[in-house]
Amino acid sequence: MKYRNDIDILKGIAIIAVILYHLGLVKSGYLGVDLFFVINGFLIVPSVCKKTESKEFHYVKFLIERVMRLMPLLLLACGVSLLVGFYGMLPDDYENLGQSIVASLVYSNNLLQSITTRDYWNVVNDYKPLMQTWYLGILMEYYVIFPLVPGIGSLLAKKNPEKGQKVTTILLIICTVLSFGLYMMPGITDGFKFYWIPFRFWELSLGGIVGLVYQKSCEAKVLQNKWFSLGTSIVLTAVLLLGSGQWGLILTVALGTILMAFHVQDIPEKGNVLIYLGKRSYSLFLWHQVVLAFYRYYFSSKITVPFLIGYFVVIILLSHVTYLLVEKKVKNTLKNVVITAGVSAVMGVVSLLLYLHAGVVRDIPELDIDKDNVHRNMHAEYVDRIYDYDVDFPEENGKINVMIIGNSFARDFGNILLESEMAEKVNISYSFDFSEELRERLDTCDILFCFAAKDMVPYYVWEHVDEEMVWGIGTKSFGENNGQIYRNRFSEDYFKQTIIPNEEFEQTNKEWRESWNGNYIDMMEYARMEDGSIRVFSHENKFIS
Repeated sequence: MKYRNDIDILKGIAIIAVILYHLGLVKSGYLGVDLFFVINGFLIVPSVCKKTESKEFHYVKFLIERVMRLMPLLLLACGVSLLVGFYGMLPDDYENLGQSIVASLVYSNNLLQSITTRDYWNVVNDYKPLMQTWYLGILMEYYVIFPLVPGIGSLLAKKNPEKGQKVTTILLIICTVLSFGLYMMPGITDGFKFYWIPFRFWELSLGGIVGLVYQKSCEAKVLQNKWFSLGTSIVLTAVLLLGSGQWGLILTVALGTILMAFHVQDIPEKGNVLIYLGKRSYSLFLWHQVVLAFYRYYFSSKITVPFLIGYFVVIILLSHVTYLLVEKKVKNTLKNVVITAGVSAVMGVVSLLLYLHAGVVRDIPELDIDKDNVHRNMHAEYVDRIYDYDVDFPEENGKINVMIIGNSFARDFGNILLESEMAEKVNISYSFDFSEELRERLDTCDILFCFAAKDMVPYYVWEHVDEEMVWGIGTKSFGENNGQIYRNRFSEDYFKQTIIPNEEFEQTNKEWRESWNGNYIDMMEYARMEDGSIRVFSHENKFIS
């Protein structure tokens, strides 16, 4: 196909939407990735089908070409993340980074995130420099699976080769319909659909089907309409800025597919910002999150005008340099393939060792971490040990039966009891949430602590436990991220640092305290200073959180 500047414009629009989304300025900007899927399908599918039909397609060579298109810059982004993370990432976060790098290098960060965070929109992703590489996982999985379709099409049309592409198109349409049907199925969480190729296949293939049609008709110029394309582009931009949810995604894919079919010719490249950004969209896609995540981790998640100016200058300059020196310069030669494979293996091993060593690279006394005494899952053990108490109360043993219900805040309270003088005087029973199946435990419990507002406690609880024996556990806030505290570890007043609590936490704490009318454990008050700020460290210089 003839090179199309109008596609670079669409890439420019898509990457702007994605960046604005990650900045928290546009809620639906993540849909820009769906536009990238359509574009990729449009560009890749016709080429693979044409080469398969002419028996020039080589599966392994194709995959190597795709890997070499993505891997060199990905390796650079992973390496930079490792170095910047080494400076001041706390072990739990550095461990997660090592895990993400290993997954990214084998194009499976989408699978990792579907198992761990399970939710693309989870705020924890804001602090992950490589969270965006889930997209590369979907892309590579498509490159692995899709070529089987024209291969099967060629086999089915073996006796009538001229019908090979027609059969392939029919098979591709069937796969697209099946994938779209899976995507529309109720009962499957959006987080699960987001990360798995069966629910994404249709987006790439729809672009590919249009690409096949366009390839046949582009010489006749029957699919060209400048004003229609301009109007559709404006509507698409509005969807990327204002749309959301399932229908926002469907509209994005539909409009992107239409725009693939209508070629706008003779668009001057010089001075066109969208074309400039579109050509560098892959570099921008990788670097924008790396820079943003580390800024949030070490400094602040607040987005100010001075920050935005500096941020865009940095990522555009960085992307321009890597576009010229990496994307355009690293060719698919045997030497480069060997070097890339070697660097990938080394970085993968280093990241895996980092992960297995729980992300610990130095002693951190304020977390009781000794780099020579490390084991897997050490960071989760403290809070998660309360899960072992999800059992019925024992037979009468003279101790007080204490029921604790709620999320990690409730489990924290369980740890408080286990570290207090009450530890030898109580039987603890824990549950993550309320359930009528807990009636038997509630019958034998002497006192109940729950992380909830009083009006959130189900009616049946009051049938089993006296009202004065039910207490609310308060919320806590120790800042956005401890990385913002830890980066100051070389300063003299490091252990004197305090934070201003999040207003939402303060409001929730106030409302819950009022709802419990005295039967409330106000956690934030215990750590509050005279000026209203919250202590970060205990008197023994340990992270309270």
